[in-house]
Amino acid sequence: MFQFGFGVCPKHAQCCLQGKGCSTEQLLFSEIASEATDIASIEQMTKIEVRDLSDNISHLTSSLQSLKYDVKQVMTHNYVKLSEMPEDPANFQSQAVELSREMERLEERIQIQIKSELQNSTGELQTLSVSLQKAALKLQFINQLVTIDTLLKRASEAHTNKQYLEEVEALKSLLELLQQATKTESPEIFRALSLERVYLYERFMYDLMEIWNQRNITGQFVYRWEEMQLDNGCHQTSLKVVVDTDGELERVFQALASMDQLTLNLHKFSTKVLKLLLEPCILQSVSVKCVGNKDTNTVVIDVKTTENTTLARPELTIVLSNLQMALEFLATHLNIRVDDRGTFLHLVGEVISEELCRCLITDCLGEHVPSSSRELTAFDIVAQQIQCFQTYLVSIGFLKASDKSLVDYAKNVDILCANKECQLLLERARSIMKRDLHDTVEVGLKKPEEELTSLIDKEQDITRTLLSDNTFQFPECHISKSVQDLVALLVSVLEEVTLSSDMCAVRLFYTARNIVELYAAVVPTFHSKVLDTLPQHVALFHNNCMFLSHRLITLGHEYQGRMPPVLKQHTITFVDLAQRLRVLATETFLRQMRAQRDTLLGILRDCGLVKNTDVEKCIRQCLRQLELLQTVWRQVLPSTVYCKSLGCLVNTMVQELVLRTLSLEDIPADTAVQLVAAFAVVIARAPQVFEDPKEVYHHVHHWSQFLELQLVLGANLRTISDRWADGKGPLAHVFTPDQTKQLIRALFQNTERRAAVLACIK
Repeated sequence: MFQFGFGVCPKHAQCCLQGKGCSTEQLLFSEIASEATDIASIEQMTKIEVRDLSDNISHLTSSLQSLKYDVKQVMTHNYVKLSEMPEDPANFQSQAVELSREMERLEERIQIQIKSELQNSTGELQTLSVSLQKAALKLQFINQLVTIDTLLKRASEAHTNKQYLEEVEALKSLLELLQQATKTESPEIFRALSLERVYLYERFMYDLMEIWNQRNITGQFVYRWEEMQLDNGCHQTSLKVVVDTDGELERVFQALASMDQLTLNLHKFSTKVLKLLLEPCILQSVSVKCVGNKDTNTVVIDVKTTENTTLARPELTIVLSNLQMALEFLATHLNIRVDDRGTFLHLVGEVISEELCRCLITDCLGEHVPSSSRELTAFDIVAQQIQCFQTYLVSIGFLKASDKSLVDYAKNVDILCANKECQLLLERARSIMKRDLHDTVEVGLKKPEEELTSLIDKEQDITRTLLSDNTFQFPECHISKSVQDLVALLVSVLEEVTLSSDMCAVRLFYTARNIVELYAAVVPTFHSKVLDTLPQHVALFHNNCMFLSHRLITLGHEYQGRMPPVLKQHTITFVDLAQRLRVLATETFLRQMRAQRDTLLGILRDCGLVKNTDVEKCIRQCLRQLELLQTVWRQVLPSTVYCKSLGCLVNTMVQELVLRTLSLEDIPADTAVQLVAAFAVVIARAPQVFEDPKEVYHHVHHWSQFLELQLVLGANLRTISDRWADGKGPLAHVFTPDQTKQLIRALFQNTERRAAVLACIK
């Protein structure tokens, strides 16, 4: 028996049963006829299926159109016309869900059953798909409106029930839906829905802020700040908090955090906590009291300044106790979980913990740091108190466990002690430097008190030259008392260095050097006005710098053997600073000398000798200036410095008089008489400015020349010729031949006698 791929022909099967044979052509014809019958049957079934799908889609579209109309009507009445319809939107939602399921079934039939069988019906499939897509858009529009309406009602109900987190979620979902919605159809409805969402959001934020800002519509409050000035002059700050028995406060905080509105308000609240509660506990003498009221379900913390606020700041124990009481109040009544970041108190700590620690360190702990290494052991109790307070702050969540600022500050007490001691020393030194310079004391010894100690062993047999008794002795003069006090301060610092640990010793030694450098910087600046105008103060400053420099030369040597090991390895000296002070003293005094010289020259330049008849008046003015300097300098400056200074100024005056006289081409007789009289005043009074008038010859270089000039002005030609004595007389020692001839020509008329005298001067 034969069998083809199309199956067995029925007639062939019958022939076989009858025992008859069947040809190959008959078999092929039978198979083709059977295949055609099957295709026709399938096409008929497909047409029926397509017609059924088309009817279902049409019915779905009609239902969606009807539902869409109803939904739009309800939305228009409720949100556009603001006239509520009795229709329940929940019915719309159930209808939309049912229609959505129907659409999914139709989509499945199109995609699975029809698409695989309609090989030649792409047009029908495309038409059905487009119809279904249009229906899907209508359903999407309906779902958007129904969902938005549902969320609006959910937000309103949550607000009424004070379910703030649910309201936040609904408002956020509303905003997202309205931003994604297609608003080309019925834009007035979406505009009204957006306005409704804005209204709900604004109402939500307003009510939350009212609760946060201490008072809501019902007259209750979450917290409230109160400040009052008491009759006794004290100031009282109170923080009242409603006990959160129903969890409303927690919901408020969480809602604000969800809406990103907590940060700013938290910062404001935290700042008030710092400024009104915590900082007063550190900076002032206060009393802290916590009181509860069962009737109003509130708790109150009062921080009241006491009457002795002007006194010293409170002790550390009291400060930490008050701070702990205030923070315990916050931890008990405001330690509410806000979000994943932590509790409300933890967030407050993130805002103000750094500033609180800074204030506590700067304004409280810094006061308890010892100012001497001998007092360090007493700080151990303070360190323990700080450690306990740090542990407490971490336990309540106010401070992060990684924040070790308070403990680290206490651990570094050695450095803090050295810093504080050095700071106090510099402050004390600065205050000494600002004292008046004219408060003076006499210094300088005629004989040495003791011989300098040699660093070399006395038993060594060495050859040395004995020094004069005046070696290393400071000359007698006056200095400011402030410099004596400054030297005493330096000595006390070096004494402290010998008793301190290595670290403190190094800091203290360099602080001593810094004091000297500070003197060179502060005194010229702070006393600049008097140093520019008052010669006596300039002389005192000169002596001060020289005295301090003199003391610094041997100061390091005196303490070299008593220094701690860390300093013995180095050269302990102040010699480099001594030279700096000497330069400063010299420059300051020379600046005053130049000013005095310019004053004298200015007076003499105003006097024209011949043209001005007030020659003697100008000379007397110069002498008064010199005598004034004698008054303010004679008892102040060392003798040698005084004589050299006055000698320099007197020499400037007489030299200027000589040069101006030599520059005259004609000196009438009456002018010569006037000059002789004026110069006689100088000769009589100028030597008196020196301790010994005879020292004028030693300190005034041009004094002999000036004397000869005065003599020549009043002499005749014979006297002048005799004093020249062929270049060997006293006149020849102080004047050159040209200068002498110039004087003769100016004083005498051109005669044979004058010519003879001029011829002798060679």
